[in-house]
Amino acid sequence: RHPNAPPLQPLAEAIKQQEKAWEEEDRDYITTARALFDGKDFVRAVHWLRNCKSAKAHFLSVYSQYMVST
Repeated sequence: RHPNAPPLQPLAEAIKQQEKAWEEEDRDYITTARALFDGKDFVRAVHWLRNCKSAKAHFLSVYSQYMVST
């Protein structure tokens, strides 16, 4: 870490539990989007993840959008 970077704050237990629940809810969509991502079908991956709430799904969606733009 950079010496001037702010210290990392651990997530509250309630936030961890909510994220875990969202990830479980989004599991099928994430799995499908990962398969599409691996096949370089980034636009479809973004479409599959459009209604997901988990951070993992959001990251995969944003990264797929980035890959479309390059």
